[in-house]
Amino acid sequence: MGDNRQIAIIGFKGCGKSTVGKMLAKKLGRQFQDTDDILEELYLAKNGEKLGFREIYVRHGRGVFENLEIEALNKALEGEDKVISFGGGALMTMDSRGIEAQNAIMVYLTAESGVLFDRIIALGIPAFFTTTDPRDSFEQLLEKRRPIYERYANITIDNSYISPEQTVDEVIEALKEKSLI
Repeated sequence: MGDNRQIAIIGFKGCGKSTVGKMLAKKLGRQFQDTDDILEELYLAKNGEKLGFREIYVRHGRGVFENLEIEALNKALEGEDKVISFGGGALMTMDSRGIEAQNAIMVYLTAESGVLFDRIIALGIPAFFTTTDPRDSFEQLLEKRRPIYERYANITIDNSYISPEQTVDEVIEALKEKSLI
């Protein structure tokens, strides 16, 4: 039953990709990888300097960042039996460049916009939100990305009001129902 493809966790910032991804990987006995971490490792190897993924974007711009992001995605998608957390914008980069992730089952974690916004703001206003109207910039970016997440998703789980543990259980149940594990 099922297959050994990677399970890619996709969704907007604050949806729980890393938290759920790590827990899911542990429960399934798979390796966990986060494309943001891989991107940072690639940058360090190429430049001899450790920077966070947001700092890389700010310092070097979108083009350099997206090239590293594609390299990180390709590295993460190699092999099988992994759970991968895609950076919030990684799928947009793949989509804009016509890159397919055929060796991955896409699990889209979503939440109501108010819940997502509250989760994000609890950690401070991200650099990609305007400080004058962070809610509006959030809503605009979410509306731009949502159709792409939905198009790629094999499974969608709304975790607005459930715990990460419950989210993992729902993901596993959905994977089993579709004979994907």
